[in-house]
Amino acid sequence: MRHFLMKYFSIFLLVFSFNLLARTKHALIVAIGAYPQVSGTSNWSQLSSLNDAQLVKKFLLDQGFKKEHIDTLYENQATSPNLIKSLDNAINKLEKGDVFYFHFSGHGQQVADLSADSKFIPTGKRSTFQNLRTDETDGYDEALVMFDAPLNWTPNYDLSAHFIDDQIKFYTQKIREKIGPEGQLILLLDACHSGTATRGSETTKVRGQSAKCEPEGYTSLLNSNDKTIGFDADIDFTNNGTLANMVAFFGCKAEQVNNELKDETGKGYGSLTYFFIQSVYELKDQASYQNLFSKINEKMIIKFRNQQNPIIEGDNLNTLVFDGGVIPQKAYFNLTRLYSNTASLDAGILRGLQKGDSLGFYSNITTDPKNSNLLFKGCITDCDLYSSKVLINMNHLGSKEDYVKYRAFLINTTNNAGLIKLKINVSSKLKRKELTKYFEGKSNVKIVEKDFDYQIVDTLINNETQARIYIGNNTVNPLRGMSFMSLSSNAVFDEFYVYLNQSLRADAFRKIDLKNPKASATINIFKRSSLPGAEYDTSQSISGNFQVKDDNFFGLYIRNDGSDILYANIIDIFPDNRIVWMDAEKSPGKLHNFQVKPNAQLNTNNIIKCSVSKPFGMEQFKIIVSEEPLDFSQLEEIGSSLSRGQSGDNPLLDYINSSLSGTRGSTGSVNIGASVINVFFEIIP
Repeated sequence: MRHFLMKYFSIFLLVFSFNLLARTKHALIVAIGAYPQVSGTSNWSQLSSLNDAQLVKKFLLDQGFKKEHIDTLYENQATSPNLIKSLDNAINKLEKGDVFYFHFSGHGQQVADLSADSKFIPTGKRSTFQNLRTDETDGYDEALVMFDAPLNWTPNYDLSAHFIDDQIKFYTQKIREKIGPEGQLILLLDACHSGTATRGSETTKVRGQSAKCEPEGYTSLLNSNDKTIGFDADIDFTNNGTLANMVAFFGCKAEQVNNELKDETGKGYGSLTYFFIQSVYELKDQASYQNLFSKINEKMIIKFRNQQNPIIEGDNLNTLVFDGGVIPQKAYFNLTRLYSNTASLDAGILRGLQKGDSLGFYSNITTDPKNSNLLFKGCITDCDLYSSKVLINMNHLGSKEDYVKYRAFLINTTNNAGLIKLKINVSSKLKRKELTKYFEGKSNVKIVEKDFDYQIVDTLINNETQARIYIGNNTVNPLRGMSFMSLSSNAVFDEFYVYLNQSLRADAFRKIDLKNPKASATINIFKRSSLPGAEYDTSQSISGNFQVKDDNFFGLYIRNDGSDILYANIIDIFPDNRIVWMDAEKSPGKLHNFQVKPNAQLNTNNIIKCSVSKPFGMEQFKIIVSEEPLDFSQLEEIGSSLSRGQSGDNPLLDYINSSLSGTRGSTGSVNIGASVINVFFEIIP
């Protein structure tokens, strides 16, 4: 590893040095390997965390971090009080626009979800834990295991030796506020809370423990089957525009173990730490967070035979590592399987794909296929809402884990999306002629001057003609939030065509309707109250379409009309045809498969607060209510929109898919066990 790092150091430093001088970079490295061993009790296993720390510190110095700005907590120094002190000191030093990198190598564990005033915490120590609150529906917090943290609960233990996810959330928020929107916060947690594992005859060091740290009798407090375990589920990544961008790397999924590995000399490291640093050096000037994660994922999948998958969370993942620069990233699709002559993708109709589309497959760090080597091609043979199957034009002879080496880009789309009536409202005669010629070659596009569904409108920016698409005559909200693009090549025209086809999918999704007597619910809408101390006027429910002013809110209440528990999912379709999970400020739980109990009394705790903002126009909620929880796994693409995941054997998604493709036939009479309820409202200035 040492030779590998030296090989790339000089090249990488030259590429990044001009961007890294404008901001101060701070870091805190926490590493615990030699956990105390006490006879007669269960102890934490020993780890290679100090090797991680040495590697990370050398790496950070290479990236322009100054020694005086890198703080460390190793072994017995790495206690929870010392970590709190170090984070407080860091916040005092940070300035607007700074970079802060936090690294933890050690064990992780689930612990009892306690509040500061819990009966399990001694009264005299409760003020120390003002950041703890009961907020986990499964009854457990995720925690970093600090040096003196017990593996099992002991009498009068107060959680002071663990560092709880509530505390991580508190400090990440403070740091993001301090360094502001121009700053960057990077977390790398090389830990997990899963159990031990062995591979073959060699025992592999694993970071984490399946045993939970909880008081005797605590399990009686559980009231949920929530499965959103993992640090990534409990750290707040939302951004209102005033906070720093935050990106977090986690060693594995919640249900997996986090393995250590050995380099060519036999020296042990945390796998996430090792592959993170190795990948940054390999990528050089292409080291955006998204590309970095793709490379780490590739290395882990191959190393551990698909048994360990890292996780990344955050927005603006095309940002360069430790820098404010951005690598423009063309839309791509991830492979989930690769066989001898077929492949599966993590995207389907909601990402604009359809049966018959042609795809090109490139290296998994490709940002623009126009400037990269095409490795092989394929055609979509089957497509549902969230996944696709592809027939590829080659025989793949590698291992089944090779799917992580590639990305798929849309090359050409078929003409089964319906008719697109398009007006080309461009002032430049030359550009209008080029656009007309291009779109007249698409069999599902009709160029019109009146009664158009979409129009391309241009403007002059920095003496260059640029354009974007609008829906109908509305030239305020660009289609799906698209930016102005230079009309310089057919590659831009291709992107326009993809936007139009994606919008048709959204139009079809808007029209889906479904009723089932076993999943019957009523929606009540309440306006904001003008009375002091009251959020909603619950005296009268709004019926029909309604208007809401920008930056205002309304209340949404789902009433279960049956006698059994129902499960609800809420999807939001913007006026510009973007499709996202509804963003609610306050809800009765998560907005994915949250329970709606029968005979529930209306109160402020079960009214969902729906805040609204631009774009102006008619917005739509699709509320899917079902008898059983629906498998909407990985619906959220990192950043915002519905995209990732596979429907599996889900009759509702099959119904939606057949509705979109026009092949529903008599499916509507089938008892699917779900109802779709639509709520329409107009956002006005």
